[in-house]
Amino acid sequence: MSSPITDLLERAHERLGLTPRQRQVLELVMTGATNRTVAELLGICERTVEVHLTAIYERAGVENRTSLVWRVLGRA
Repeated sequence: MSSPITDLLERAHERLGLTPRQRQVLELVMTGATNRTVAELLGICERTVEVHLTAIYERAGVENRTSLVWRVLGRA
């Protein structure tokens, strides 16, 4: 059985055409993780996290983290 957040992330992944790594970044961002935390958890540098987030923002048509979360939650 999946959770509501898992369902939202799956729909966002499909709608936005995210790569597997972008999906991992998005999942962690949705939990409130900072770029530093995301980088540490995924074993990548913070700059790489920023690059992934920029690509996700572009695909979602948003300009920042807050707007992205709202978009994934279906509130924007």
